[in-house]
Amino acid sequence: IGERILLHPSWEPVEARAEDIVINIDPENAFGSGDHETTRLVLRLLDAHVKGGERVLDVGCGSGILSIAALKLGATSSTAVDIEEEAVEVSHRNAKLNGVGEGLEASTTPLEAIEGRYEVVLANIETRVLVHMPDALAARMAPGAVLILSGILRTERDALLRAYASMELGELLEEGEWCACLLRQKGS
Repeated sequence: IGERILLHPSWEPVEARAEDIVINIDPENAFGSGDHETTRLVLRLLDAHVKGGERVLDVGCGSGILSIAALKLGATSSTAVDIEEEAVEVSHRNAKLNGVGEGLEASTTPLEAIEGRYEVVLANIETRVLVHMPDALAARMAPGAVLILSGILRTERDALLRAYASMELGELLEEGEWCACLLRQKGS
């Protein structure tokens, strides 16, 4: 996925190139095996935009796949939140499986209670939820940060972009009937 990410379930052997960033995922009952287009789109954007040293906020973390990818790409830390306790537990297990457990802080903390600002904020959630989150997500963005949104059907893209009209679209990726948007604060 992308230029460097090689994703596979932990129970299958893998042949990786030296430059590959290998991610082992056991999604269990949490969303985020890498099979779905929305996850792959975010992974491609992370591969292109995480350069190293970033702090990441992963809203709706599911299996932890996106946080793990960001950490393996060089992010220094990831704060991952989900409304499901099981997703938090799966995220912790997958982070340990991938050797990045120290960099991941996962919890059921509500978005509004998260403190700090992050260079990468991402949410792979359905559009019907995302359209109600622009202010809360923007409040967690550091100056110059990127906001990566996915879980968006192509037919819902315009409604999502209207909800985030205070930001500028930096990149739009599409796969199948899905899309992902990379947004920035205007003027940054």
